[in-house]
Amino acid sequence: MAVHGCLLVWVLAHHEPWFDEAQAWLLARDASVPELLWKYPRYEGSPALWNVLLAIPAKFGAPYVTLKMVAGVAAFVSAALVVLRSPFPAPLRAALPFSFWLFYQYGVVARSYVLLAPLLFAVAIAWPGRAEKPVRLGVLLFLLANVSFHGFLVAGGVLAVHIGGLRGRWPTLSTQQRRGHASVAAGFAALAVVLYWQLRTPVDASFAGAGQLDLDVTSGARESAQLMSAAFTGSAWTLVLGVFPTLLYLAKARAFVLWLVPTATALAFSVVRYGNVWHGGVLVVVWIFALWCGWPPRESTPRVRVPRGWTTMATAGIGVVVLVQASWTVRTARFDLREPYSGAAATAAYLRDRGAIASRVHTRSIESTSVQPYFRTSIWDNYNDGRCPCFWWWSDRVGFDGSDVGILSRDPDAIIYGDKAAGSPDPLPRPKLSGYHVDAYFRGALFVKDRILEQDGFWVFVPNVSSR
Repeated sequence: MAVHGCLLVWVLAHHEPWFDEAQAWLLARDASVPELLWKYPRYEGSPALWNVLLAIPAKFGAPYVTLKMVAGVAAFVSAALVVLRSPFPAPLRAALPFSFWLFYQYGVVARSYVLLAPLLFAVAIAWPGRAEKPVRLGVLLFLLANVSFHGFLVAGGVLAVHIGGLRGRWPTLSTQQRRGHASVAAGFAALAVVLYWQLRTPVDASFAGAGQLDLDVTSGARESAQLMSAAFTGSAWTLVLGVFPTLLYLAKARAFVLWLVPTATALAFSVVRYGNVWHGGVLVVVWIFALWCGWPPRESTPRVRVPRGWTTMATAGIGVVVLVQASWTVRTARFDLREPYSGAAATAAYLRDRGAIASRVHTRSIESTSVQPYFRTSIWDNYNDGRCPCFWWWSDRVGFDGSDVGILSRDPDAIIYGDKAAGSPDPLPRPKLSGYHVDAYFRGALFVKDRILEQDGFWVFVPNVSSR
């Protein structure tokens, strides 16, 4: 845990947040609590727990670095739960916190997903006593459901398995326990209705994030297999060697359904609606959770006895996955230590040194939102009339003209132009703006697992002397 904490702080100190991280901080800082709960979640496509949590330090004037501190604490808590409370053998408990999703993508990268692991691992700790203490389980699942829409699907899947497993135990429960279970089920149903109203897509949304809705069974199964492979090991062979033995173990330990239901719901949403590379971590965290719940306890007699050979096989499978993911952690962390993850911090320093607040600075792309948290006031003259709130509002009604013609017609003192081509590891070709030249370029790249996913650098254009 000491090594994990030191390495986490080291990488966090060098990490430059990109758009999604900056957007959450700006929302927490500039939007009111009612707006965080009811106005903007439907544009963001995610429940409000992360933004409300960040609002506590942000509205008290905490600096932007607090965002990384909150993410680091969440990652360390998940590591501590694995090390101190999970039932796995000591080598696995020591190694799991350094796997890619737990250490980096859901730890260093400060997004709502950093809350998934600590909350789901807390559910695993509460799982053995779920029949006797349903309210505790319900509160944890309620929080998990408010992390992200994937979190809601996972929480609903876990609750469904729990309710289904009560059939044989219902007569042995006390009246108070029965009421507790009924209250948890009713409360989650009510939460589903609330989240529907909170997240329903508005007619003016400029980013729906919709995938294909008419996939057939064959293509859906193929895409699901690809998502599973990419999430765990990146290779079909290592997936078979690592994950398949653990699924056999879960079946033997009578915990297979606890893995299958939440995994299937998360996969289905990613396939038919919206999925991205970082959603693969949800599948891995659910897998760890199911194994945690099905593993023999370290200090008591297990309810289901599993032959030792099956446990050894599962241990070896987990080791294969952790080994592959640890290599991803090393590669990604090394890149983040050596190279800028985003060019936003360097661009902000450039603008601050040149008194950007007193100048007319225009931006060409929404990615420039990641530059804004380094300033208390808006620095973009062509977005929202140069006023806060400074986060990006995913609405067709937003006051923004990012066209080259619109920008040049206002004769700005500087133009910030992002080099990102969404989904491409190659930067956009450098544009040519009449009357302007590039004064600086600040590179950045989102590195995921073992390769660059997207560029995140910025060009700074300033007027030619002859044009003034």
